[in-house]
Amino acid sequence: MNGGLILSPYSFRDFSYHTVFGAAEPKEIKPLGRLVEIKNMNLPIVAQGRANTCISASITWLKQYFEKTDIDLSHEFLAQISNTRPEGATFEQVLGPSRKIGIAEQQIYDGSYSIFEKELNAAQHKMTNSFYVDPKDIHAIYDALIKNPVVI
Repeated sequence: MNGGLILSPYSFRDFSYHTVFGAAEPKEIKPLGRLVEIKNMNLPIVAQGRANTCISASITWLKQYFEKTDIDLSHEFLAQISNTRPEGATFEQVLGPSRKIGIAEQQIYDGSYSIFEKELNAAQHKMTNSFYVDPKDIHAIYDALIKNPVVI
């Protein structure tokens, strides 16, 4: 396996960080010191294992970060509802279902619940909108990192 990210072109549905927030002003780039904060948040670990579910795992961890609880969400559920293939998925392929359906809790996903019950639980954990940051603009990436985590 060579990774789970399938590259896709920029879509008009993607919100541009630059368009919404304007050009990032050059700032001194220095460590943000988030590791201590994350360590104290008791976020569940999201481990994709050998499956090509890196996007589902990243988005699931990001949702857990935003919720700031110890609820363990299921990246496997997100990979399933986004039709992640053995070779992986595109970001939009996974982001869409994470916003529309949500991410089920791990204990619900692992249990003997119907898909309806899993989706009902997932609706409590819907991802919010995301922004595309120009990967060539280091100041835009740093500016976005100051506000939130960034999936790269």
